[in-house]
Amino acid sequence: MTDAGRRSRRAARAVGLLLCVFGAAAQSDEPAGPAPPTQVLRCQVVEALPTPPAEAREGGFAFVFESLGGTADDGRACTVYRLRNLPGSPPTPVKWSAGTEVLAEIAGLPRCPEDAACEWFEVARYFDGDFVNGDTLVSYGLNADSFRLESPGLVSFASPDTGAAAASVGTQVVGTVITAEGEEVALDLIVKSRIESGEQGTVLVYEATSAEDSQLDGSRFVLAWEAFDLIPPGALDPGGSAAPFRSPTSGAAVSAERDGDTVIVRIAARAVSYSDRLSLLVLSPDDGEVLLRVPMPAFVPGG
Repeated sequence: MTDAGRRSRRAARAVGLLLCVFGAAAQSDEPAGPAPPTQVLRCQVVEALPTPPAEAREGGFAFVFESLGGTADDGRACTVYRLRNLPGSPPTPVKWSAGTEVLAEIAGLPRCPEDAACEWFEVARYFDGDFVNGDTLVSYGLNADSFRLESPGLVSFASPDTGAAAASVGTQVVGTVITAEGEEVALDLIVKSRIESGEQGTVLVYEATSAEDSQLDGSRFVLAWEAFDLIPPGALDPGGSAAPFRSPTSGAAVSAERDGDTVIVRIAARAVSYSDRLSLLVLSPDDGEVLLRVPMPAFVPGG
């Protein structure tokens, strides 16, 4: 399907979603549920599933969740997975998956005041491709596995062109997680894998961007990206304790250069492949606790 065709399909979804909302309101005496948001992070929303957001409530835990799909501000496809605790619920470990793919695994959704709504924890993906309705599973409680709830959701299918002069996939995370020790850690960053091709050849770029230095200096958390395990030995320079990137397998720091509000790793590649089933782990720098796991595909050396 061409990019124009994908945009037309998403536009048709938007019209259909509005017609469903208005039609349901006209045919029912019950008050209509809240309409899906029109924009979340950088995603112009055209579809939401489930609608209204689903509620998980068992074992004293209570939170809501929904998946959103649409068009990013740069014209690519986007999906958003978001969750938030309900007032009175304790910190809640949650794992949301679609088959073998983890959409979001959170050490703990923080509690919120009884008289206030919790903030959403949001994970957005930006990519060339599309999204489809699929079956998802939300598990939560002790070890994020005490209770389970099946739910429909929107699942991403990225199809970037590895032969293009420039291509990019990215994941954005905004929200707060709570550690096993009860510490709240705020996250607000976007991580990207990019291709840059020119007269000097092809360069693979791995980067993280945030307006806050504490998101990038390794002091609050580090970023263990499975993409680094697929890069040939010797291609990555070792980093120091202040480096934000890590190899998940070895735990070794990966050296990155700083350019304004972005930390960047660059490696030359003769050929490029795309690995879709990769994750980004946000780890505590002190004890290695996994605070968050989200999808973060990448372009890696191929051939």
